[in-house]
Amino acid sequence: MNEKTQSQAFVNEALPELFHRNPDTFVRLLERDGTRLLRFYWDEAGKRVGSTGLRDSFGLNYLTYQPNRRTTIYLITLPEPKSFGEAYFVALVYRPYRVLILSSDVSGVYSLERIPSEKGGEDTLLVEWTKRLHRIEIRKGVLPEKGAFLQAVWNELGE
Repeated sequence: MNEKTQSQAFVNEALPELFHRNPDTFVRLLERDGTRLLRFYWDEAGKRVGSTGLRDSFGLNYLTYQPNRRTTIYLITLPEPKSFGEAYFVALVYRPYRVLILSSDVSGVYSLERIPSEKGGEDTLLVEWTKRLHRIEIRKGVLPEKGAFLQAVWNELGE
């Protein structure tokens, strides 16, 4: 793949790093500042990649879902992917009560990437970004729609 785009720097680096590092603070700031916070970090991601791959933030927004009283999912909609490897959505999964004995399962970051299909068209790939910022490919073929993405993330959580 060529150099990363602004969208990739935002989704693959900035969001996982910020959210996993301190999910309580990130959630508080997101709920207070909303898209202003997201746009700030979108612009910061743009500074990381230089002039190639810069885009405006049109389409950048978020919705909050609370599928149960212990889980909140912040669904971030992104500017439409232009390149393979860019994402349609990011889900920030916040479960503040999931502190286990030797580990914590408080934060989760999932994205749905646009990828080339084996038949020459395009497909999607559901990806998880771990606390150590490792990328785990989960599965292909999730429809690039909010509902389908949320359901796929929910299925991964095993709730």
